[in-house]
Amino acid sequence: MADDDRLTGEAAMRELALDLLRDLPCGIAVSDPDGNLSYVNQTLADWLGPGVTDLGGRPQLSSLLTVPGRIFLQTHVMPMLRIQGFAREIACQLLRDGGPPLQVLLNAVLRKDAHGQPVRIDYSIFDASERSIYESQLRRARQEAEELAAIVRSSPNAILRVAGDGSVQAWNAGAEAHFGVGGAEALGRPVEELVALPATPHWFTTRSGAEETAFEARHGNGCEYEVTIAPIDRAAKDGPDYSVIFRDVTDRKNAERHLRLMVREMDHRVKNTLTVVNAIARQTLSSEQNKPFLERLLALTRAHDALTEAHWDVVDLRLLLEMIQAEAGGADRFSFSGPPVTLQPRQMTSLSMIFHELTTNALKYGSLSDGQGRIDTRHFFEGGDRPNRLIFEWVETGGPPVARVPGKSGFGSRMIRLLVQSEFAGAVETEYDAAGLRYRLTLNFPDAAN
Repeated sequence: MADDDRLTGEAAMRELALDLLRDLPCGIAVSDPDGNLSYVNQTLADWLGPGVTDLGGRPQLSSLLTVPGRIFLQTHVMPMLRIQGFAREIACQLLRDGGPPLQVLLNAVLRKDAHGQPVRIDYSIFDASERSIYESQLRRARQEAEELAAIVRSSPNAILRVAGDGSVQAWNAGAEAHFGVGGAEALGRPVEELVALPATPHWFTTRSGAEETAFEARHGNGCEYEVTIAPIDRAAKDGPDYSVIFRDVTDRKNAERHLRLMVREMDHRVKNTLTVVNAIARQTLSSEQNKPFLERLLALTRAHDALTEAHWDVVDLRLLLEMIQAEAGGADRFSFSGPPVTLQPRQMTSLSMIFHELTTNALKYGSLSDGQGRIDTRHFFEGGDRPNRLIFEWVETGGPPVARVPGKSGFGSRMIRLLVQSEFAGAVETEYDAAGLRYRLTLNFPDAAN
């Protein structure tokens, strides 16, 4: 009875071992010493696809591999088994029925009998698809890191890695060239000592924080730098290190200074020219002709002054309307509303002349010629396929009633139409309403931003 129990126990254990072997999360295969398969477990069969568990014809293990794997199995793995009896973590690909090859790691052990003769080869095969993806990502990350390191090494900018305590952790060749200190000599030293900025001696201590910051400063070597300080790892336990970049902007700053000098010189010369024109007009024109001409010249001068203050860069329409509002008598007599409109210098000058003519006409004959009238303006961008087409409406009310339509256009009206057409490819609509004059200007702004 005891022998029967023992045999029954051994059979149960054998059945348990076969169940475990069949369902292991790795592939198991057995072949003879020549590689002819005699067994594959269910996991490997599922990987390979239907029909593989039927080992009729004793297929070779190599027939389950892609061509590179077959070659490596015959030229490397089998010789390794004969010499040392095992091979470990051989990367190869399994062919699969109806699917792409599966990346695996192959392990093999040569089993021998009591006389040392090979009897079989046991294979354990692990799914390495996720590992392959990770290794591919790791290779790409390493390649990107190497490319970035090459950029940093070859950059003409001084690029530093600085610890939170201000000590230099990395110092590229650009920093060596700019500040005359070798990389090995710079490591570990205080950055504010290595890179002294006389006007801001504590430039790193006062600016290193949680956010990126940038400033400009002059170094003792005579160069001017744009300096950027940015935390590298905000979540670091001991506080972040910082990327510090010095860009040499000496040439740019010199060009800016030269440009400002030229603008001041040009402003001075234009003002002198306007003064000469003013003097010639006073000596040449009659008093009746003199006054309107000089007023127009004054409007041109004010526009020039506004552009000079803006360094002859773009200005907003609001600035011009505020000037007209002051000329008209303040907000009680002149109002305006509308979105921001960017004016180029020529546009600013032209609109200054246009608005001056309209304001002068209102002061002489229109709503501003007595104490009750006013002017209300509004502007807006027209929708549709021309979002940069600006409509400007000028409405006078409260002044003397408009008795009749002028028989002919004066110089001011002709000038307005000429400027609107030539500078803005636009149009002018005039309505002589009894309550007051109405103007509607259509202005095309290809460079405007609403």
